[in-house]
Amino acid sequence: MIIKPFLEKIAERLLNKYPQSMEGIAVVLPSKRAVVFLKYYLSKIIDKPVFLPEFYSIETKINDCPLGLNCFKDFEDGKRYAIENEKIILLDFTGWACANCRRMEENVWSKPAIFNLLDNNFIIISLYVDDRTKLSQDEEFKYLNKSGNVQYVNNVGRRWSLFQQINFNNASQPYYVAMIPSGKILTEPIQYTSEENFKNWLESSIEES
Repeated sequence: MIIKPFLEKIAERLLNKYPQSMEGIAVVLPSKRAVVFLKYYLSKIIDKPVFLPEFYSIETKINDCPLGLNCFKDFEDGKRYAIENEKIILLDFTGWACANCRRMEENVWSKPAIFNLLDNNFIIISLYVDDRTKLSQDEEFKYLNKSGNVQYVNNVGRRWSLFQQINFNNASQPYYVAMIPSGKILTEPIQYTSEENFKNWLESSIEES
């Protein structure tokens, strides 16, 4: 006998009780992880347009990372954590204004199997190439590019954009790199892709680690 997960039962009860609309209903869950899974189970059983309820988490940890996953916004900080906790690094070159980045997080990362792979095996380092936060004067620098032009790197986004271009010869987002803290890249970096491809890529990266 297959026992249904508790959150799957909750999803079924919600839909049975409010089959036309869940607008105005508030669902309070213990963690952002639980919110992700309940939304997933609802998506599996809803076959017509239905207003979803408002979801809240009582999790006290402040986290502005995608889906409440553990992440860092600085490469060196994330690398240090990965070493201390024996995690694979997932470099996530992203942007606040990147629509495909949000689509990957909302439609691919949110799937339970993928969420679990990310949560259990990786430390995410999200580097926002459009972050306009100013660098300190000590951190600012000039870079002479291949065209012979001087680039002034004076904010966080420009630093991470240049970091991506120099190390991976790529300037588009999203752009994902799986690597170990020593710098070894485990699999070919991947960009916007399907749920199946991304899951396979994560699993291959774990095997190579």
